[in-house]
Amino acid sequence: MRRIVFLTAMLVAFACNLSAQIENNWSFHLSYQDYRQPVFAGDKIYCITAGTLMSYSREDEEVRLYNANDGMSGNTVAMMGYSEEEKTIVIVYEDGNIDLLDEDDNFTQLSQFRNSLSTTFNGKRLHVSGQYALLTSQNQLVIIDLRKKEFKGIYATEYDLYCATIFKNEVWAAGDNILIRCPLTKNLRDKDEWALTEKIYVDNFVPIGDKLYCNIRNMQYPYYTGIWEFTLPDGDTMFTPRLVYFRPYYTASTADAYGAVMFNANQICILNEGDIDNYIVVDRPADISAWYSVTRDTDGTYWIAEGYNGLRQYTLDPATHTFTPTGRALLGYGARRNYAWFMRYAGDRLLVAGGRLDPYSRDVREGTIMYYENNEWGSFQEAGISDATGLVYRNITSIVQDPSDASHHFASSAGQGIYEFRNYEFVRLLNESNSALQSIIAGNPNYLRIDGVNFDSNGNLWCVNNGVERPLKVMKPDGNWLDFYVEPIDAAPTLEKTLIDSKNRVWVASRRTVNYHDAGLLCYNTNGTLDNDADDEYRYRSGGYNQDDRTVELGGVYALALDKDERLWVGTESGLYVVDNLDDWFQSDFRFTQVKIARNDGTNLADYLMAGTTVTALAVDGANRKWIGTLDNGLYVTSADGKEILAHFTSSDSGLLSDYINSIAVNENDGTIMIGTDAGICSLTSAAANPYPELQKDNIRVYPNPVRPEFSGEVTITGMTDGAEVKVVTAGGKAVYVGRANSGNFKWNVCNQNGERVGSGVYYFYISTADAKKGAVAKIIVI
Repeated sequence: MRRIVFLTAMLVAFACNLSAQIENNWSFHLSYQDYRQPVFAGDKIYCITAGTLMSYSREDEEVRLYNANDGMSGNTVAMMGYSEEEKTIVIVYEDGNIDLLDEDDNFTQLSQFRNSLSTTFNGKRLHVSGQYALLTSQNQLVIIDLRKKEFKGIYATEYDLYCATIFKNEVWAAGDNILIRCPLTKNLRDKDEWALTEKIYVDNFVPIGDKLYCNIRNMQYPYYTGIWEFTLPDGDTMFTPRLVYFRPYYTASTADAYGAVMFNANQICILNEGDIDNYIVVDRPADISAWYSVTRDTDGTYWIAEGYNGLRQYTLDPATHTFTPTGRALLGYGARRNYAWFMRYAGDRLLVAGGRLDPYSRDVREGTIMYYENNEWGSFQEAGISDATGLVYRNITSIVQDPSDASHHFASSAGQGIYEFRNYEFVRLLNESNSALQSIIAGNPNYLRIDGVNFDSNGNLWCVNNGVERPLKVMKPDGNWLDFYVEPIDAAPTLEKTLIDSKNRVWVASRRTVNYHDAGLLCYNTNGTLDNDADDEYRYRSGGYNQDDRTVELGGVYALALDKDERLWVGTESGLYVVDNLDDWFQSDFRFTQVKIARNDGTNLADYLMAGTTVTALAVDGANRKWIGTLDNGLYVTSADGKEILAHFTSSDSGLLSDYINSIAVNENDGTIMIGTDAGICSLTSAAANPYPELQKDNIRVYPNPVRPEFSGEVTITGMTDGAEVKVVTAGGKAVYVGRANSGNFKWNVCNQNGERVGSGVYYFYISTADAKKGAVAKIIVI
């Protein structure tokens, strides 16, 4: 059975005050689904999966999912290669960081190149040749000495380089219509040492034996597009070129024990050393929707990275030039994608929408709706939706669960309307043809810009419809629709978050100011008469005054959160504001509250909390503490009243994946804080959950259950009273672990009191209240 290792660790983060029981126990919920580039390293296959890194042991089938806790210096892997000579994996990240990974899974971080960058990193190719790794990035050639685990040098050239390699103890580098060479023993920083060899477009090199092969994309004599062979006789400075295969242009190549495989999106060319001219060409079969990398294993089989269809092994029939699957494959792990623009909890189920509303359609993301429940990730249907609707399924902006039916969901999109799902399967698309939703361009089904889906306590589904005259819309439980003209947001371009308070008033955040609309915050009150708008009232504010009579300009409104005292916290471009009494919003003398933080420097002065900081996400935990996400300054945690900063987490001093926070969601049942960043989702555990006032068996939940061999986290038990004692007992009655519930929750690492993992079998949780007056029993199976 395949065993999965997904590490979490205790990362100590700086915090102003951790007395409020904020644990620094970070977990990562990254996507290991979109297979792109595998490399072979001894028994293991390492693979880039949409920027994350995983490995698979062919001997014992262990899968390891890497993250920042393992020592990785970056979040998104761009490319990697392997040196058989040095037994080292070279990992290059999108930000220019470089790591070396040895056989024992130890990371060595090389930050010199990243620190030297004055502009955005734009890496082109990584080539590993024995002791050295060569990276091309614009006009720079980076050479790493893998034996010494240090840079040999970072060399600037006058050319924009595509690729580089080492051949016959010379560095060969190719750029825009240029091929240059320099002996490895010479001073590579001296431009005069480099020989201008040919005016030629080389896209990638692959040495095979004593010859160098390359993909050339010239369109004129003498170097036509195709695969070329370069021979360099010993002691000779001139090489002999030979065209091996005319016309095909292959964008990538991988060397192997037999020769090399060159490929593009639709075809591969297999070169065997000693028989180069009898190359084998294989067209991509119809049943493989896409291949991103094709690599030959040491046993002669082929592994094809097929994106979301996994990494699959094939055998080749040389006679028919066809692939046959062996049945061996690696499929997805973790979240579907590292997208988390919007998150919310529905009970213990986390719902995630991956897209966002970009009015200029620059940020286009595949339709992504994910859920996380009982420590397992799943995703809503994607395949077939575009076929059913005739529209591209993309940019899902928000998701809500029907409060009367946990299998029923609605998701808004930035272009096509509202998608309805049942049991995670697509049901229908609500748009101009069957609802009150409107397109900005009448009749064009790609301009229904919808966001902020939310249910009120009467089961009415609300949403905002951007760019139209009547932007606030609601679908009643009977399926009929109403819409409302609200002059301040008429045709507003970026209405996003909505919030419905205890009186069913609808709050709407506007994120963007344009020449005909100022961003701000709306409250719309139907006064309990949804079908009669004669008594409706609304108030829109883009600014005003605070409690000190200072002018307030909200700027874009990004986040809304209602706390346990019915105070509305508003995250904006200019900072954090509070509406202390929601009823006061409609009063002419209304004042925003800006919470003050005492300086404690003897001056008796204070500063406004988060003043001048763009607040992009807000959430409230079971202790009424505020979790505040920012545009580029990480995550803050404050006391319930906001007057004390309890912790500040950044990506440089904690497990936070990025300082750019998109969303935050709190599971009040077990205290989990999920943080959605632009680099993916991470979480930590807060001690503040909601304990039950009485111990009742029906409230107790145990997950995961059963515990499978690959599970390496903690079993969670929720629904208990605070301080309840929990004994873990074998079927034979032997106690193996004893602990106490914190805020009604208990976590067990599947180990006995000595830290040893327990064996397979049935275990019982004997639970008793802190005063030992009431008890309950729950059961778990460890496989």
